[in-house]
Amino acid sequence: IVGAPVDVGAFGRPGARNGPDLMRAAFPFSRHPDNDDSEILVDVDFRRKYRITDLKISDLGDVVWVPGESANSFGARLSVVADRVFASGRTLVCLGGDHSVSHFTLSSALRSHERLGIVHFDAHADLAFFDGNVHHANPFTFALDDERVAVIKQVGLRTFVQKSQGVEANPKVTCVTAREVQGMTPEDVFGDLPSDIPYYMSFDVDCLSPMVAPETGTPAIGGLQYYQTLELLDYLFHHRTVVGADFV
Repeated sequence: IVGAPVDVGAFGRPGARNGPDLMRAAFPFSRHPDNDDSEILVDVDFRRKYRITDLKISDLGDVVWVPGESANSFGARLSVVADRVFASGRTLVCLGGDHSVSHFTLSSALRSHERLGIVHFDAHADLAFFDGNVHHANPFTFALDDERVAVIKQVGLRTFVQKSQGVEANPKVTCVTAREVQGMTPEDVFGDLPSDIPYYMSFDVDCLSPMVAPETGTPAIGGLQYYQTLELLDYLFHHRTVVGADFV
């Protein structure tokens, strides 16, 4: 786990920089010195049990944002950490932060994998014009022309966008809109994804309904529901190999 507490790349409401600390506060698997080695963590929703000592999790802390620096400058330092995590064969989970951070962690994942698929949960396509300046609306634009990227599956899209921003504009991009997900099973949503390649998963909280996540800086009416999203994530991580992920 690495934190990316930055929202300089966001155009909406600020506050995403607080995400890493808030998400860590919700995680129950930080070990306490007084915990017995046999202590069990129970996931009540899925009726699963985990022995705390069996959880192979390392929290590397945050890449600290320097006041005044750009998303590109911050991302360059985040890339150094991400490169080392992927080079070690571990799975990177980045806690954002605004969505600009995904550009850098995904780029690192591609440097370590010859072929990669992308699963992108979002209300927006985030495929806006890219001129070298990274922000929260274009973290995946570069992937459209990267030959190492096999497929980009977007889930939860809604609102109105320009066709040039990527929705149905590139053959490697497919999407399941927030409306279409209603009534679909996880297998319906992800069944067409090749199973012989690894994946990078990016999760923007605005894919969820604002009733579930009102804190997002870019709320959009409609969206995915909490348990519906849990089922989608559970299916994805059990039926495909995910080598990196971010939550932004």
